[in-house]
Amino acid sequence: MGLIFRPFRTILLLGTMFLAGFYFERFLKWDACLDAGGVVRNGICTGVE
Repeated sequence: MGLIFRPFRTILLLGTMFLAGFYFERFLKWDACLDAGGVVRNGICTGVE
């Protein structure tokens, strides 16, 4: 029975890691915008020259 769920578990793990990386990268971009003196509104960095 475990052999049936192994591909499902692998796909679920890959999807989870992809989403974690996506949100981590988004946080880094948000942090870089604030460090440059900008403001993030609706996911877009504004106010940086």
